[in-house]
Amino acid sequence: MSGDTRRILYWAIAIVGVLLIIAPFVLGFDDIDEALWASIILGGIIALSMIYKALVRDDSTWEFWLAGIAGVAAIVAPFVLGYNDTDSSLWSNIILGVLAVLGAGYFALIGRPRTT
Repeated sequence: MSGDTRRILYWAIAIVGVLLIIAPFVLGFDDIDEALWASIILGGIIALSMIYKALVRDDSTWEFWLAGIAGVAAIVAPFVLGYNDTDSSLWSNIILGVLAVLGAGYFALIGRPRTT
């Protein structure tokens, strides 16, 4: 995979984070404090770590691990924080969390550039 393709995918994962940030306002669950702040904080972590990775050219993988862990946290947050009875907050967290985990997990575990 070329470096340009990698950066495009980093930006795509960052967009997942931005979508998680704006989801409470677009989907109407901004009145549930736990859902609102979980989405903003976890989406911010995903977005900022992937934006950093897209802009900085290095071989580190901590950004992927951070985004992946935030994605897992987004998946479990509705159940742990108790807002799993609201469909829009539940499914937005699950879907966007899974996308973040799949994207960041791919780069953390499989898609690392090979050094020779």
